[in-house]
Amino acid sequence: MDRAILVEKLRQGEKLKGIGGEAYIAYLVGKAPNVGIEYFVDGLIDERRRGELRAFTTQLISQIDDNNQNIVHTMDLAEERLFALSVHTLPGRFIPLEVSLSDTFEYLERLYNKPEKALGITTGLPSLDGLFLGFQSGSLTLIAGPSGIGKTALAVTIAKHAALECGQATAIFSLDLSRDLLTTRLLAIEAKVDLFRLSTGRITDEEWQRLTSVSSKLSEAPIYIDDTRDISELEMHLRAYRLKREYGLALIIVDYLQLVKVGDDAGNGERESMLEVVRSLKKMARTLGTPVLGLVQWSNDTGRRPQAADLSASGYGAIEQEADVIMFLDLVESCSEVEATTGEVEKAVELTISKQRNGPTGSIRI
Repeated sequence: MDRAILVEKLRQGEKLKGIGGEAYIAYLVGKAPNVGIEYFVDGLIDERRRGELRAFTTQLISQIDDNNQNIVHTMDLAEERLFALSVHTLPGRFIPLEVSLSDTFEYLERLYNKPEKALGITTGLPSLDGLFLGFQSGSLTLIAGPSGIGKTALAVTIAKHAALECGQATAIFSLDLSRDLLTTRLLAIEAKVDLFRLSTGRITDEEWQRLTSVSSKLSEAPIYIDDTRDISELEMHLRAYRLKREYGLALIIVDYLQLVKVGDDAGNGERESMLEVVRSLKKMARTLGTPVLGLVQWSNDTGRRPQAADLSASGYGAIEQEADVIMFLDLVESCSEVEATTGEVEKAVELTISKQRNGPTGSIRI
């Protein structure tokens, strides 16, 4: 709304003076950030609720201190008033089963006619896609594993497949690696060049030609990298919203969750911080209607194949509850020709899907 029109509307309603006059309106306009208004509506509603609750508690304290008031009557009025406030301010509403059935049946009918539509964005790894339902709209998928096992490499491979093969715009919040390092990994994976030799300049002419070729190909991929350190979940939400509005964002990757900045409370423990981050990412996925893939630093100390419940045992219970899909990367012994001839035990990376809503669980070697 135009500032002058807003001032005039408030003046006509005799509310301008009560909120601080034109000076306060000018202050608010100056403070308003240039982002989508949708993400500030909740904040305004929350502030209104706080104001109503503040007025209610002030009145309640006055009645409590009034010795002429019957305390039982005051308690009854307080309960009634608090309930009334809750009814009008709590989000959400009941939906009749008839409406839900109609919407759900329409969705199932589309799947029946085109079964391939049941899958979300695939990973590009046939063995994994045979178990995985794909990155579904509004879902939160987590990949947990120790440092150095290949979480980022897997995420980059998925991003490359989503952007190049599926033509889907993909955002990567790279809190661990700089944009240059992440791009180097992407080039190495696509050109099939050893990352260490590429990083030290020790590649062959033939490998350089492959790099040049894939660089041209990758330049057309709709992949967007944000390597801001100490970014908060709210900042990620806003940036993802802007990107989706401009390019139709289809997948969001966060590498990795423990590095996401949490509020202003320095007293938050790791468990509380993880709880807030996971819930925020789930909210972002639901609000934007875009799947989110989050990477988690986690070491398997159980001596067996990891399970979703192991996250709870590590203090990350929120992950098990909130995530739609949980995958683990773990090192396992691999029987091979090398072991048979040398007696040395090789290690292989195993990916385990330990939780998947509406889908199977299982393990594959990658």
